[in-house]
Amino acid sequence: MNRIIPQADMPAAQLMQCSSDVAALLNLCHLAAWEIQNSNDEEEIAALADNIVQVTRLATELLEPVTEALATHEGLRSGT
Repeated sequence: MNRIIPQADMPAAQLMQCSSDVAALLNLCHLAAWEIQNSNDEEEIAALADNIVQVTRLATELLEPVTEALATHEGLRSGT
């Protein structure tokens, strides 16, 4: 369940948007990791690492309703 809308109440367009948002967040993580590799500034590295942690938490949260919808659709969960 998304913290705002239960997965069962989300239309397919919202589930697709969650998936697209996760892809965008993963791209941000990729760019932040690249910046860490190429930076010598310890404060910048620490800030970017913290941002990666926060973004991956959000991506995980956004994937939850997508995973639940797929599991329900494929009959892996009942009553969800």
